[in-house]
Amino acid sequence: MKQFIKGRWFPLVVALVCGAGLMGVLFWQGFRITYAPELENSWDAISACAAWAGVIMSFVAIMFAIWVPIRIANRQDKIALFEKRYELYNQLKNHYVFAAMVKKAKNIKYIYLYSETVFGFSFEDSDKVSQLNHATANLYSKVLFLFPMVAEKDFQNVVNAEADYFLRGICNNTDEKAKREEYVSTISKFWSKYDSVFKSYLDMSN
Repeated sequence: MKQFIKGRWFPLVVALVCGAGLMGVLFWQGFRITYAPELENSWDAISACAAWAGVIMSFVAIMFAIWVPIRIANRQDKIALFEKRYELYNQLKNHYVFAAMVKKAKNIKYIYLYSETVFGFSFEDSDKVSQLNHATANLYSKVLFLFPMVAEKDFQNVVNAEADYFLRGICNNTDEKAKREEYVSTISKFWSKYDSVFKSYLDMSN
């Protein structure tokens, strides 16, 4: 029902219902469409009907002129918001993809290779890894603003898990099993909880 109200046919249906209601009121008041050439035309009645028709048409035109720009503006705002959310979603998705690769990596050399594939640089470069972790932390406010259903604590856990595994592990050329499992588990839990939430925000039909 909500989708129908926002659809393109809703204004036409409203106009038809209003028109039918107006015709019903006129009929109830005694107006009839008849063919009686022997009767004289009542020009006063014709003028009155024409005046009312002009008022009604003017009202409809004004409402239409107001409604169309508002609808266009709302649509543009919705598209702009979608684009920002989609861009952020893809940035976050890279972290999930990387975690899935890390889970299957045979050794740290594969992790370095996967980091080049996903993030565009090898995690052998500790400075760039530090910049990546800092950039992820800076997404914090964007995530909470564009996806308000995401809990603050859950996203902070992701940032902390990545910092612990990336900076204290991979960058030091160590791949401790416990840290890897904790990192992968944290990322997986976050996405299993919020992936459907992200997609619901990206649904343009809502």
